[in-house]
Amino acid sequence: MSAPLRRSIRRSPHRPTGRSPHRPTGCTSRRPARVVVGLALALGLGLAASACSGSGHGGELLLARDTSTSESAGSGGPQTVATDIWAVTPGEQPSRSNRLAESVSSPLYINSVADDGTVARDLLGTQWGGQVLSAFVTGGTTGHATVGDPGADPTTIASAERQVQASVVRRGVYVATADGCRLARSADDITDVGSGLCQMSENERWVVSWPAEGGELTIRDLRSGDVQRVEGTTTGAVVLGHGTSVLAVQTDGDGSRGVVIDATTGKVTGRTDRYDDLQVMPVEPDSTGFVALASSGEQAAVVADRQLLWVGTDARTQVIDRGLLVLPVQSTSTVTYLRFGTQEAGSDSIRRWDSGTGARTTLLSGAVGLAAVGPDELIATRDTDTAVEVFRSNSLGELEQVAEVPGSATGGSSVGRVLTLGSTSYLDLSVGAETSLVRVDLHGDHSDVPVQGWAQLLLEGVDGDGTVLVSGRRTVESTSESIGVVAPNGDGFEERATAGATGLNLIHEGTIYLTTRDGEDGDLTVRTVRSSGETDGETLYTGYQLAGATWPTDNGATQSTLRSRAALIAQQQSQ
Repeated sequence: MSAPLRRSIRRSPHRPTGRSPHRPTGCTSRRPARVVVGLALALGLGLAASACSGSGHGGELLLARDTSTSESAGSGGPQTVATDIWAVTPGEQPSRSNRLAESVSSPLYINSVADDGTVARDLLGTQWGGQVLSAFVTGGTTGHATVGDPGADPTTIASAERQVQASVVRRGVYVATADGCRLARSADDITDVGSGLCQMSENERWVVSWPAEGGELTIRDLRSGDVQRVEGTTTGAVVLGHGTSVLAVQTDGDGSRGVVIDATTGKVTGRTDRYDDLQVMPVEPDSTGFVALASSGEQAAVVADRQLLWVGTDARTQVIDRGLLVLPVQSTSTVTYLRFGTQEAGSDSIRRWDSGTGARTTLLSGAVGLAAVGPDELIATRDTDTAVEVFRSNSLGELEQVAEVPGSATGGSSVGRVLTLGSTSYLDLSVGAETSLVRVDLHGDHSDVPVQGWAQLLLEGVDGDGTVLVSGRRTVESTSESIGVVAPNGDGFEERATAGATGLNLIHEGTIYLTTRDGEDGDLTVRTVRSSGETDGETLYTGYQLAGATWPTDNGATQSTLRSRAALIAQQQSQ
């Protein structure tokens, strides 16, 4: 692993917070490097992750060696230092009998996709079918998705030199790589279901695939095994979550057009007009039509040079809106989206469009950001010169303000993680040089800002009862990190431990698991402390660090991304 396990701390308002809008590709959120304790484990390769029920593995920690003290350190530039991974019950010593993987250079994330389209995530490993599903990189470049028992030779589901993304779905484990996609119904039943780039329908019946450079579209019916092939140069495609309609983008010398196809027969049922550029957007389980982003040459001279389109199952097209950039955040029979206006800050808006009536409504204007945290549930922010206002959607579909974080946000605010557990969402929000924890009650009147104005703050996770794990430094003069919790009904931060620096920290069933180091030459340790009661802890391991756990990393909480102009600019700057 390159350096020891590097976590991140909220430092600057100019940080990428975005995730690819294509939910199946998971999370690509990046964080600035934490003070010390490193290992590429916490950085990963930006694919999203999960939890899945299973028997036989319900409480293991995933351990890695301390990779901060390698012979290659100091040779100038990042080094890739490999480590084995062990799955241990707390206090059990690493050994060959509990070794899970060898020569791991960094972890990957695993998606767990719920029926409503929300995504939970786990780092490196999770339970599946009574075994451990793992995703990681070896040699710095080769990704793997494997399943097996600790101490035994695992079964490789997929391996590729580039992206490997595993998702736990109802049918099993779906793994997408840059070369194709596979479906594992069990360790003994692994099938290639697509070649090239792939997309699975929300109802998990269809998989569409096409060459990365463009080419013939393949539609596979996972129920019957039937395959349909559609001629033409397809560069993107998406399947509705119900019915049999596929929207493919096909290109030729005259531009791009949307082609609607009946998945059962492979027959084209309709075509849109041609555009210079056309991108099909992801759909949700309850989507009744397709959404696409289009632009044409004659529009390049005007500010509103992009169109957000609604494409029906008959290929009839309606223009939802125009703008500098229009990003859909939630779509069913209505589409809720962010519209970026001119180059001027504060010219953006959150809007909703109804496919039945064609009516368009502005929900919120200004320097706004938006995240979908559940079906018909939204969180929004608006930057002002005195505060960041926080909104949530109500039963009428409107956005109502529920909290605010003081501070001038004329330079833009940023949101790191957005976690949702039950009817509460948690987000770390930065304004200027300060970061706060915001708790949003999605259905009641108990939204608040329990931790406010820290110089550095990281939302580490949330326990199953809603206890939030937070770490950071209250001021720039602080000489140590403070690790603690906000209780479900608490109104402030309760410190549970301190350390010179920390790595990956977890909370589960009332216990906090910490990776800590005190001083530059101090030992890297894994220790525990309870989230309430006495603060006397226990050191479990010296010379090791946490790499994850086989229980759900966020104890069932799902992750979302808040999109805004500031987030997009930061994401572009990081690339």
